[in-house]
Parts: sequence; structure tokens; C-alpha cells
Amino acid sequence: MLTSYRDGQIDDIKNRMYTFLTVVRNWVLFFCLLFVASLVYWFLNPRNIMGAAFSLASLLPLLAVLVQYVREKNIYRRDSLQILTQDLDLDKYEEVLEYESQASLKTNWDRTIIRQAQLAFLRGKFEKSAEFIEMVNPLMVQLSPKERTPLLLTYYLVDFANKVHEEQDYDLESSLAAVNDLVVQNEAETAQKTYTQNMLPLIEKVLGQKEALEDLEEIQASNKLEEVLRDYFLAENARLAGKKDQAKKLYKQVAQAEKSLFVVEKSKASLKKIK
Repeated sequence: MLTSYRDGQIDDIKNRMYTFLTVVRNWVLFFCLLFVASLVYWFLNPRNIMGAAFSLASLLPLLAVLVQYVREKNIYRRDSLQILTQDLDLDKYEEVLEYESQASLKTNWDRTIIRQAQLAFLRGKFEKSAEFIEMVNPLMVQLSPKERTPLLLTYYLVDFANKVHEEQDYDLESSLAAVNDLVVQNEAETAQKTYTQNMLPLIEKVLGQKEALEDLEEIQASNKLEEVLRDYFLAENARLAGKKDQAKKLYKQVAQAEKSLFVVEKSKASLKKIK
């Protein structure tokens, strides 16, 4: 069995999850039957303390199995997301989302749609990404507390970037206000929120106005994906500011990333133009 969901291909991921879910289902069924049997015994023999003890003894392992199920789901969520944010494997992550929509994993459709919009954006398919974005109402999304803020931050960044790329009407202040209103629960969410707050003005300036952003805040990336996107837009900013050496250095860094990212091809094209 895989030590991490990131290690294998989609079939390996399916096999690990299938095996785990099968084991959980069997043990839950066993302990449920045991618990029901103990309750029946206790009902028929109310004065026998062994009935109560037997019920408790069968309930505790059932709770332990359910706790392990939640733990495994959290590991899966973490590892599967890192396929995108750390490995930059867009094709594999798309297969993961496809698998989730078919498997008994209690798929959250708002979550899946936002991730599909993100994937389309990363491939440079801005129109398709916008179609996914339109399916989601950020004020009424049904997301788990752990994923709500990270996914909405992704939503607002992708939505804004799509509009700027497609030269549609956009409202930087409105997007920033929506991001600012999101409540963060931990350091990771705080870092992503700060990243988004800094990226939106940069994207608007270099793509929307075709100008360099002079008062540029330092942008800290929390993962490889954020780093690549940041470096690309910083390269564009440097190019517009006439800083060719800095732009060239950043374009080279981005060009070494996963080729399915649209910023990689754009960086390679920009390198050819810089003398």
C-alpha cells in the first residue's frame, strides 16, 4: 500500500482508498452488529451488568474505527492537494478530482468546481475556467470549515485573474474587500490570504494596465504553485519596469516548472524576446 497518496498513480490512489474503505466498512458493520446484539442481550437481561459492559466494550472500538476513518480522509485531502500545489501535476490532480466525483467520498461539488476552475486557469483556458467560476456563489457555498477559507481565496484569485486575462470588466477593490472579509483560522490560511492580497494588485497592474507596479509588496509563497505564479507575474513586472536582467532570471525559473502550466510557455516565449 502507498505510504503517501502522492507516491503512485491514480490506480494506486484508488486501490489504497478502496482497501481502506473496505476495511472500515467491514469493521463498522461488525461492531454495529456486536453493539446491537449487546443491547438486545441487555434488554432481555436488564439486571445483568455484563450486558452494559458488553455494549460499552463494543461501542469503543466502533468509535476508534470512525476516528481512523476521519484521520485517513484528512491525510487524503492533504496529499491529494499537494499533487497540485507541490508536484504541479495537473493531469494527475484532474484524475483525482474525477475519481472523487465517482467514488463514495462524499464529494463536495462546490469544492470540486473551484478546483476545476483553478486547473483550467493554470492551463491557460480562461474561458473554461470562468464557466466553472460562474457555477459557484461564494456567499452560499457549502464547504467544510477546514477548506472554506483556502478554497474561497483560490476562487477570488482565479475569478479576478480570468477577468483580467479575458479583458472583461473587473473590480479590484471589490475583490480585495471580499478577500479581506474572509476569516482565517491558522497560519497557513493567514499566509494564503496575504499572498492573495498581494497578488491581486500585481495581476491588475501588469495584465490590466500593462504597467509595472512600483510600490511592490514582498510576496511570500507557501508552496511550489504559489511560487511559480508569483515569479511569473514578478517577471512581467520587471519586464515592464525595464529590468531585463531581473525579468530574464525570473522567466528562467518559471520555465523550468511543469510544462502544462500556461505561465511556463509564456515564460519561454518571453525569454526568446529578451536580448
